[in-house]
Amino acid sequence: MSKQGYKPLSGEERKNLNQKSLKDLQKKNKSLSSKKITKPVRSDVDKEQEKLQSSIQNWTYENADFKWKLEEKRTLMNGVRRRKKEARQEVDASSEQLRGLRQIQDGFSKEIKNVYSARLFRDPEKKQKQLQSEMGRLRGSLQGGDITLREERDINKRIESLKSDLFQVEEYIKLGVGLKVDERNEHKKTAENHKSGLDDLYTIWKNIKLEQEAIELSIKDINTEIEERNKKILEAKTKKQQLQSDYRNQLDDYQKYMEDMNRVVSAIREKEHENNQARIQERQRNTVKQTAERVKKKVSTKTAAEAEKEEKVRVEREAKAASLDRRRKAAQQEYERMQQYYRKRDKAPVVETATPTEEPAEEVKKVDPNSEDKTLCRQLIEMCENMRPSDSPNRRKRKKGRKRKMRLTHKVENFTKFDKVGVKIPVFATELDTTIESLRERLSSYDEVKTIEETTV
Repeated sequence: MSKQGYKPLSGEERKNLNQKSLKDLQKKNKSLSSKKITKPVRSDVDKEQEKLQSSIQNWTYENADFKWKLEEKRTLMNGVRRRKKEARQEVDASSEQLRGLRQIQDGFSKEIKNVYSARLFRDPEKKQKQLQSEMGRLRGSLQGGDITLREERDINKRIESLKSDLFQVEEYIKLGVGLKVDERNEHKKTAENHKSGLDDLYTIWKNIKLEQEAIELSIKDINTEIEERNKKILEAKTKKQQLQSDYRNQLDDYQKYMEDMNRVVSAIREKEHENNQARIQERQRNTVKQTAERVKKKVSTKTAAEAEKEEKVRVEREAKAASLDRRRKAAQQEYERMQQYYRKRDKAPVVETATPTEEPAEEVKKVDPNSEDKTLCRQLIEMCENMRPSDSPNRRKRKKGRKRKMRLTHKVENFTKFDKVGVKIPVFATELDTTIESLRERLSSYDEVKTIEETTV
């Protein structure tokens, strides 16, 4: 891929190319060549885009699988929420029942405290009998026993304590506290049993809640995976668009770069041609001046025939130089005309008109089907001749060694022209002679085809 951000020559710079010196043009050409902007390869962009598209499809398929799992989890979540709600209702109902049982239990405790605030007995009747029996035994020991005064005093204290306990037991039995205590204990046992069932219901509700939290965590993880893949898909699509935009920008840079290179190379060749013509004209003027000076200084010893022959050679040389100049200018004009012609691409056949004689009877029109190809061949021959490197005497001599091949630069439409006439386009300057010979053979082949057709007719 080529570097981006190429800044093409401005309109003012393009206009001033022909006004610059050859040295400045060569510097400009070297500066442009150093950029080394190459044509972007479309296949590389297509391969990269195919990889991105394949990744996008894979992530899309994975997201579809995750979405299916997400629907399963949500369906399962609805069931869990329903069961959790039912379990919570059962817990709340059981809690309300336990609260009622404890209120009844508290009511019995308050009622007992209102009528009796002393100690409670597990079996009052049995306790009463035990106290009465112990009191009888102690009284018997006072009446018939042989005891000391101290022992008598201790027994009396014990009897008084037993009387107090017996009074409490009798009061306990008289008020019926035992029945109320038993009823309260029964409600207490019922509440404790109910509390055990409530704990079981609460455990069920708690397990369902943990199951719900696990499903919610799984749903969150799935959503995270989907979001990550959506982010990757968006990044891949953005990268695809960026690749396409970069390719177009690089292709545009390359085309502008080649246009500038061709303009600079054409300006260099034109400037070299002008310099060569100026040197030729200067040499001609120097030759004429030197010849005139020699004629003035000494009388020519040459015969009239030799002088005439020398003058004839000089005139032919000057005519040849002028003809070369005219042919180059004509080739340049023909090249520009053919560029306009190929832009318009007029498909109308070329009509050739026979040369009228002194007494033309009527105008004869002949259609040459190869006229367009023949004109194109001539134009390409002239272009190749102009592309030959000039052998300037002022050019620096290269060091001895391996010669570097001069690579030729062509415009885009030149490839189409050479392909149309079936001749390989020259890449190096050393191939120009072979290409010119091939074009001449192609031109001759068109004439031979036309002659054969006329003979057949």
